[in-house]
Amino acid sequence: MTTFDLTVGIVAGLAALFVSRPCVGFVLSRIAPWDQALPPKGVAPEDWMAAVRGTGAKSASWLGGLECLLAYVATVAFSGSAGPIIGGWMAFKVASKWESWQNVVRVPETLTESNVSQLDFLRARRQWAALLYTRFLCGTLLNVLIGVLLGLMALAMMAP
Repeated sequence: MTTFDLTVGIVAGLAALFVSRPCVGFVLSRIAPWDQALPPKGVAPEDWMAAVRGTGAKSASWLGGLECLLAYVATVAFSGSAGPIIGGWMAFKVASKWESWQNVVRVPETLTESNVSQLDFLRARRQWAALLYTRFLCGTLLNVLIGVLLGLMALAMMAP
């Protein structure tokens, strides 16, 4: 295998990785759209959507891209040993999310100065939590699958 073949394989994989990134957002918007978390009665829908969606969409997309890149590089560079690297990333991701999930899903537990029913607020919080959980798991799975599959394709292109 020449240096040119190696370069072409790596560049083609990275290009495919870049092109595939919008696919994850598209799939997530179909299986877990933000508007599934309905506001509690008494809360304006636009206020609820602003709170539920937050401002982290770009950072989540960047993190997903880096996650995809990690799976790709691990697959290309370490081939059969990529599993522990990807597994280590997933363990780190779960550990780092653990505390924030406790805070995001549980705060606030009640709306004390509001005419919102506590039962309806519980329903809205549970819908939001399920949506976040679905997007977290499915986004991670899609990022890793895309990275590994593109890494395997790059390895196949580089094979003699």
